[in-house]
Amino acid sequence: MNKKILLNLLVPALVLLGLISGGVFWLQKNFYVEDYILMATLILGTAPLAWRIIKDLFRGHFGVDVIAITAIVASFALRQYLAGTVIVLMLSILSSS
Repeated sequence: MNKKILLNLLVPALVLLGLISGGVFWLQKNFYVEDYILMATLILGTAPLAWRIIKDLFRGHFGVDVIAITAIVASFALRQYLAGTVIVLMLSILSSS
């Protein structure tokens, strides 16, 4: 496979792994650890997507990705890490295709 394709699939795979890990800790009623896993997943998953969106903004390409990043930042500020992580997963899958 092409190296670029593998890198594009890496972010969705890691975000999905973070969601599954958070779900395991949620099922064990260990909400403290679940929050930290989802927070780390949210931050690490958003970084490459935000970088790509910032580059697109400087090129003059405005899209719905800006709304998605705004929703991710708002979910982080409101401590709704699960919602933000799901948005990151959707955005990373769309950007990898």
